[in-house]
Amino acid sequence: MTLILEPDTRRPAPRPETITTAPARAAATAVAPPDLVPTPSAALPQRPRRTRRVVSRRQLRWVALLMIGLFALGVGIEPAPTGPDPVLPAWVDLIATATLVALLASWIALAAGRRSGLWSGAIAGLSLVTQSALCPALDHHVIAPWWWGQLAISAGMAALCVGLLVGTRARAS
Repeated sequence: MTLILEPDTRRPAPRPETITTAPARAAATAVAPPDLVPTPSAALPQRPRRTRRVVSRRQLRWVALLMIGLFALGVGIEPAPTGPDPVLPAWVDLIATATLVALLASWIALAAGRRSGLWSGAIAGLSLVTQSALCPALDHHVIAPWWWGQLAISAGMAALCVGLLVGTRARAS
């Protein structure tokens, strides 16, 4: 019990040279001349810039074939509508038409080996996700396992194009 209450005598006393006085502390905190102060850019290590690779024409053509195959798979798993065809609003037809135009433009540009086809492919993929989400909302179909598959395929098409856009750069002209 006395060990807890008594001061620890095993620690050595502080040396006199380590005790600083007020003038010594003020000198230690004095500002160094500007030529001795490191600049923030010199103090931080510079990270090398991440270089993005160039996508080849062959890779873009494979992306075009993959997009065509994914679109065919997404359309193929969709069953016939439940009940009579609903009368859809005009804006839904505009989305569907814009999606098909974007898909066609993407396929043509990617088949020609143009990276710009990834932009229209990303737009088409996002439009397909929108159409898949609207399908049960407009009573065209009920949500079923095939719907989740179609939604995943559409999102995969969009992610493929966006991922290639972010991870690659255009060829130098």
